[in-house]
Amino acid sequence: MAKPAVSPAMLLGLLETGKFSDFTLVCEGKEFRLHKVIVCAQSSVIAAELERGAKGSHSNVLHITTFNVATVECMIEFLYHEEYVINGDALLAVREWKTGGIANGFSTTKANGAANSKTHAQPPSDSLPDSIMRDVLLCHVDVNAIGHHYGLPKLCDRAIIYIDTIFRESWSSAVFSSVAISAFSSSGDKNLHHLISTTAVEHVHELMGAHGFEKLSALSGFGFEILKKTAEKLRGSELQFVKVNTSVNQRSAGDKEKMMALEAELASLKQQVSSLSAERDTHSHNYDAEVNKTTALMGQRDSLKEALEAEKENMTNGRELLTQKANARIKSAATAARTERDDLKKTLEAEKDKTAALVVECDNLKKTVQAEKKKAAASASEHDRYKQAYLAEWEKVATLTTERDNLKRASIAATPNQSTLLSRVVQCHRKVNQTKECRHCGLDFGCWIEYSGTPYDPTYTLRCDECKTRH
Repeated sequence: MAKPAVSPAMLLGLLETGKFSDFTLVCEGKEFRLHKVIVCAQSSVIAAELERGAKGSHSNVLHITTFNVATVECMIEFLYHEEYVINGDALLAVREWKTGGIANGFSTTKANGAANSKTHAQPPSDSLPDSIMRDVLLCHVDVNAIGHHYGLPKLCDRAIIYIDTIFRESWSSAVFSSVAISAFSSSGDKNLHHLISTTAVEHVHELMGAHGFEKLSALSGFGFEILKKTAEKLRGSELQFVKVNTSVNQRSAGDKEKMMALEAELASLKQQVSSLSAERDTHSHNYDAEVNKTTALMGQRDSLKEALEAEKENMTNGRELLTQKANARIKSAATAARTERDDLKKTLEAEKDKTAALVVECDNLKKTVQAEKKKAAASASEHDRYKQAYLAEWEKVATLTTERDNLKRASIAATPNQSTLLSRVVQCHRKVNQTKECRHCGLDFGCWIEYSGTPYDPTYTLRCDECKTRH
């Protein structure tokens, strides 16, 4: 089963109400109802005194007479909350001087016991009066003393932190002597004595002229501690001086060696500069010669550029002339192709008329044949002759129809926008006019044009419409 958590607020509630308390602490007539499980677990001295008191009549009462009630309140607050706030009568002037009192000054300290991290309150922007600062420091010294007396090292350390913070952030040589005398006379905490001695060594030049510092010589061990720490500081300074002096000597010896090496390097560089100067003069002479050569080459280059430009101009003029001639030839060929195309159209129209006449004649023949069929008196021989004549005429009509279709395809294939297509169509037309009969089958030549190639480069092949022989 998990243990119930104990919060700081719960402990403060027990302290304020006194609920479940099992002993009473009395100081200057004021009673504090406390709990042994909280107090005795932290202070073995208080636990021992309560055990000794158990043999008497006041087994659950502990009287404190060596410390004032304000200091006792700070200790009790720390036992229950691991922090304390100075609120004694000695600091009444602080509350009147600064709004918020000590909580806004030096004594408010937030601590996280688990992480052991502390946040110290910053001093006010204005300097505290020396009298108030002295009272604050003396209160912290008393808290350290009661912590040392009752075996509370954490309380002692917390008070030392407060004192060190005030010394560092609001130093005043005028209050140091009284604080030091109180620390050595009322508290036996060596850590506090060490802090006072260390601070005195750090500010020894200021304290030598401060009023009351001579009284510290009467403190037991303080003068020896100051002398010891001053000697340690001097010894550290001497060691640092020796290290610096040794480092300087080593650097000086090293600098001498570097200087000698640099002088040797300088002599070598001078010799190199001399040889480089001679080489530079030679290169300068060669450079002048190369400049002259370059100038001559640039003149030749300019002449060649001019000749090249003239040649380019001539080539441009020749190209334009050739283009004009080619365009003239293309226009002439296109004109001839258009003329020939018109002639082909006229021929095609004439052929259409002939075909129409033949069709009419064919129809007439059909009618005649029908009339002849109706005549039963016609002989079989005449009938066959009429049939052969009809078939012959029909073949002529089919041939004329094929020629007409070929002429249509030829006229459609003739593209007036491309001179090459016109020339190819003209060649096919001339071949048709020149050819009377097929060289292979010997029949009357009826043209059949075969189309191949691509739309951008077509090819036309003239063939016989019967045997498909190429012509």
